[in-house]
Amino acid sequence: MVNLQATRLTVAIALGLLLADAFPVRAQTKQAKPVTVARGWPLERDGMIRLHNYNGSVTVEGWDRDSVHIAATIHGSVPLFGGGSRRAIKTGLETGDANTSIPADLVVWLPRQAKLSVRGAMTVIEVRAFAGTIDASSLSGRIAISGSPAEVTAETMDGSVTVSASPSFLRARTATGALTWSGQSDDVTLSTVGGEIVVNRAVVRRARIETVTGAIGFDGTVQSSGMVSLESHSGDVSVTLDRATSAVVSAASPAVFFGRPGSPPTPAGKDASTRPVSATFSGGTGKGAASQELAQVSVRSFKGRVTVTQR
Repeated sequence: MVNLQATRLTVAIALGLLLADAFPVRAQTKQAKPVTVARGWPLERDGMIRLHNYNGSVTVEGWDRDSVHIAATIHGSVPLFGGGSRRAIKTGLETGDANTSIPADLVVWLPRQAKLSVRGAMTVIEVRAFAGTIDASSLSGRIAISGSPAEVTAETMDGSVTVSASPSFLRARTATGALTWSGQSDDVTLSTVGGEIVVNRAVVRRARIETVTGAIGFDGTVQSSGMVSLESHSGDVSVTLDRATSAVVSAASPAVFFGRPGSPPTPAGKDASTRPVSATFSGGTGKGAASQELAQVSVRSFKGRVTVTQR
């Protein structure tokens, strides 16, 4: 009887250990209760603020006050640091690095004309109703910018970038994420490694748009005397010029197609990748007919198809 009880006890202990391995203690895996923190500082209308949040989200809105207010929801026991002067503020979470950071969601109100810098890793960044300068970067999170910023620089590796604004200066870059822009600008550079680039109903004067393996879709107006370059190594490039655009288009690709309003694109030549072919598109106003006012558009894809039309 004693041996039988000992055997049962041994089996029970072994079974308990197996269950413990299969089902970890709930208290060990339970996430910390979110903590809500609010902080604020005075900041001049054109002051600078630098935000750090490696994991979670940062949502920024401009307002007509000379101060900064942050409402943070932190999923752990990590403090929100911050400080500086009326000219410059630095704030964020006191975390070691991007791999061990505690998730947090920051909602920030700041002067509309301020200079904004946001740094993240696994972070979604959204800026709206803002008219200052923006410098935003994330490793895998998406970036979305709207409003009327004066200048925009946005970069993410695996996330997407969407800009619905008309800054005078725009720089946006991704690795694999999609890149989308609509608005008006005098100076634009858009680039990806494998992500698709879409320019939708834009107005540009100078633009450089390039990708390695992604496709490019450009739909917009090129201003008189403007210069636009679009290049993909192996992706297709589609260009739709507004009817108001007067431009000389030079295209190089194994397959180039030109089209006019109301007519389907037709082949412009074979093996054009080694010898660019050109076509002139005249705008509806007639002012662009003079050669000195014609925009210059260069389109190239080393392996993909190039299509240029005018609507």
